[in-house]
Amino acid sequence: MIHCNFPEIPESQKFYNPEAPLFPIAKKGDGKIHKVTGYIEKDPETGLYVVIVPGIPGAYTQAETLDELQKNLKEVVELCLEEMEPENKKQLPEFVGIQQVEVTG
Repeated sequence: MIHCNFPEIPESQKFYNPEAPLFPIAKKGDGKIHKVTGYIEKDPETGLYVVIVPGIPGAYTQAETLDELQKNLKEVVELCLEEMEPENKKQLPEFVGIQQVEVTG
């Protein structure tokens, strides 16, 4: 399943799993390479891997394997970048890192 629109984020993708792997996606399109980072979780209900790219509205997908997920993510990022205004592409956020905190609740 591949999406590139502005839907509500599914409940399973609203929480970050600090143990999930990250991998960058590079895309050639307008002559520039856009390197973005997808945040991956494994959905406990479906067992599927789900990924979302913060900073690119609608850039999320899911798959049964990490290899399939990476293929799907490249495709959805390409689609989203094709639809994105050139000025917005210049302002894609830069991945800096992850901060994990412990809270009670």
